[in-house]
Formats: sequence, structure tokens, C-alpha cells
Amino acid sequence: MHKKDQPSPPNHQSNYVFGEWILNTELHELRNKRSRQTLRLEPKVFQLLQMFIDSNGRVLERETIIAQLWKDTIVGEDALAKTVSRLRQSLRATPKSPDYIETIPKKGYRLLTEVVQQTSHSDEKETTDNAKKFASGWVLTCMAVVALTIAAYLYTPNTDINSDTTAQENELLDRADDFYMRFNRGDNEAALALYQRVLTQDPDNPRAQAGIANTLVQRMIRWPNHPADAASGSSSLGSALESGSLSTPEAKQVLSRALSFAKRAARRAPDNSEVQKALGLTYTANGEIAKARQVYQSILANDDSAWPALINLGEIHQMSGEHELALERFKQAFAAMQQEYANSPQHIGPWQPSVGIHVGNLYEQAGDPNQAEFWYRKVLDLAPFEPQATTQLVRLLLARGDRVEAKTLCDGLSTNVVSVPDCQAAMENQ
Repeated sequence: MHKKDQPSPPNHQSNYVFGEWILNTELHELRNKRSRQTLRLEPKVFQLLQMFIDSNGRVLERETIIAQLWKDTIVGEDALAKTVSRLRQSLRATPKSPDYIETIPKKGYRLLTEVVQQTSHSDEKETTDNAKKFASGWVLTCMAVVALTIAAYLYTPNTDINSDTTAQENELLDRADDFYMRFNRGDNEAALALYQRVLTQDPDNPRAQAGIANTLVQRMIRWPNHPADAASGSSSLGSALESGSLSTPEAKQVLSRALSFAKRAARRAPDNSEVQKALGLTYTANGEIAKARQVYQSILANDDSAWPALINLGEIHQMSGEHELALERFKQAFAAMQQEYANSPQHIGPWQPSVGIHVGNLYEQAGDPNQAEFWYRKVLDLAPFEPQATTQLVRLLLARGDRVEAKTLCDGLSTNVVSVPDCQAAMENQ
């Protein structure tokens, strides 16, 4: 890949053409040459794309990108991974669109397509014969430029202030997302407070609205007695619905509020899969299963690797008694997480073993211990000494009489991680 340099005269914006996209560097906008779709990029996403364009096809190391994008802030690689993921989502006009960003394992990223620089001005030829025509055109052009400048001043926010505010909002949202994904009561409430802080600055921010919906649903699933005590509720949406804890007057009131936020977010960002996932989650929590199913299917029609939607749809299938469909969705989610792990390790890491264990449990329930064993071992390949996967595998080994390997696994778990009573109990009962 290479960039053809065509330096722009002063006061003219530059456009960069690559693949099916045109980047307007003045407006921070991407325009698709085929569909004419126009996207306004977030500041960090735009800066990252500009770095790729300026790199002339070279690999950008992760440390270099972080140092450039977050000069005065200490962040981890997860912040970079999420920014790369957002850029990839922006460049994915259709599910079959090419992947413009290549991940270089243990190193960084690079742009895969040729970039051509263009300028917005035309090259008028000055000749004596058309001097009057040129002069007239110049006057009209100046008038048009003045009109556009006035329109931009009237209808475009102050870019200096707006860029700073947007960057601050995105930082708060990223931090809130991280808190939300930790799944304990204190962090869930911290996430809720940060989402609410963003809405005080930007009342129509769809990410903040969707985030509030997510945190309220999670609160009612896991800590239904909040804030009276920290006692845990259910570990999943399905078990919470089954227990009836989401049907109390208090729960219905909170979940109705969550649905209101989710609907507002979905109206503002109908093409954002994370926002739509929040809508599906709140529909499910409110018992509107058919609507939730429709939302998730719509997400997957646009992106069949959207693993959060696959997990949530799998849970709906399971609640509806569609066990084969549930199993297939969870397996698809596991595969999608494996594929996307390099882009979002801190988010996928805690989830993927649980999904693999759940697939193993479903195979056990279906009376297929061989496939169950395969999946427990698959989880242990990714997360050695994972307690639940180890214990489940030990039980299967003991059931078929392989006490030697069962003891090795159980002893390894006790020695390297922690003594797990269930594992020890299974050994002692044999």
C-alpha cells in the first residue's frame, strides 16, 4: 500500500480515497462511494484513521498509537482495542465489506488498502479568451464560499469546544463501559453514575442512554434488593425471570425506566449494534421476548459475529425450550469471541470461558458426555485451572472410571489456584 502525495494549496481541505471510502479531514467524515452513506467519526477514531493514512502502509505498534492518541492520559491496551473496533465498525458498510485494518499479533495494526490524496479545488486554466468567464466564475465561487462559511458558522458547533467535550464524554463512556463489565454491585453503580454524568452534558447521547438501560437491568438481575443490601440475586437473566424477581412492583418500575432509555437510544442510533443489544436486553427483562428476539435477529443480520447478541439470543432460545438452537447460538458466540479476542481481550476474556462451560453443560443435559468433555477441555486450553471447567471435567472422568487423570486435574487446581470443595468432594465420593 502507498499514498500518492499531492500537496494541497493553503486553505483547501484534503480528501483521502481508499477502498470504497472518502475521508474528509476537515469535517471528520467518511463517505461511502457506493451507498453515499456519510459517517461522522468520533475524535479518537478519526485520529486513529489519520495515523493509518499517514503511515503509508507501515505497521503501527500499539505503544506508538497509545502514546499519540492518549498523550496526557494513562490507558491500557483495551482502550486502543475498543477504538480499533469502532473504526472497523465504521468501515464495515455491509457484512461483506472488506476488513481494512489488519491485526499484527503481538505488535500492532496496519491499513491494508492504497490511499490516494485529493484536494477540493479545481485547476482552472486561465486564458485570454475566457477571462471574463473565469472572472465571473471566481466571483460566484467566492460568494458560494462566503455562504457556506456563514452556514457552517450558524449550524456547526464550535469545533474546538465540541471536540474537547466529545473527547471528555467518550472517555467517561469508555470508563463506564469498563465498570459495567466487572459485574459487581459497586462497579455497576459507578458505571450508572458516569453514564448519568454524560447525559447531563449531552441529554441525547445514545451510548449513555443504552448504558443506563444496561446497568439498571443488571442491577435488578443480580442485586434486586439494592440499595438495602448487597445480597446477590440471579446470575443470569433467564434465572431471574424464572424466579419471578423481575415481576415485583419495584423491579417493574426500574425495568420500565430502563426500557425508556433503551428505546430513546435505539431511535438515536438505529444502526449501532451495542445500542440495539441494550434494547433487546431490556425487552427480555420486561418479558417482551418476541420483540427482543426480533432485535437480536436484526443485529445478526447485519453482523453475524456480534457475540453479545448471540449470547442473549441463545438465552432466549433456552428459555423458550429451543435447546438445539440455543446450543448453536452459544457455540457461534464462542467462535466469534475467539476471532475478536485480539481486539477486545479485557471484555472477551472474562466471558469466553463461561460460554464454553455453558456449552459443555448443555451437551451434558442432552446426554452427550463426549461433547461435554470436549468443551470443558477447550475451555481449559484457554484458561488453565478454570475451577468450574476443571470440576465438571473431573466428574466426567470419574464417571467413566479415569480416576488417575481426575486426581491429577483436581490436585493441580488445588496446588496452582485454590482448593475447590466440589472437586475434592467428587474425588472423595469415588
